[in-house]
Amino acid sequence: MTPRDMAAIAAVHRAACLVAYRFMAWDHALPEIEAWYAGKFPGWDHARVATCNGRVVGYLGAAGGLLDDLFVDPAFHRRGIGRTLLQGQLDRGIRPVTLEVFEENAPARRLYETFGFIVSERFFNALDGAWELRCSLA
Repeated sequence: MTPRDMAAIAAVHRAACLVAYRFMAWDHALPEIEAWYAGKFPGWDHARVATCNGRVVGYLGAAGGLLDDLFVDPAFHRRGIGRTLLQGQLDRGIRPVTLEVFEENAPARRLYETFGFIVSERFFNALDGAWELRCSLA
């Protein structure tokens, strides 16, 4: 992943969040998302995109053992893209790996559970008005 990928990952992020975060009426514009990622990208030491026919369809961003972002375009769900991106992070051998996921995001939670992540904390995200789970893999 390079800074040139920001527009593409912002588009994937928006498409994925409009589906996964329906429970909280998530709706941010692409320019806002691109600006947000421009601030996050420099802090990642591991960032990967998944492509299909030259199009970015998923991505992962991590800082050490913190899995910061993992999103796949909903049109490409159930094809193993998220699993492959997550496995790449785990193959780095960094432990523990931690992440946060909204409690109502059942598909993402199932993915993380298949890899052995366990919930270590439940907290209310006041900014988004939703419960989140902090999960870890030792």
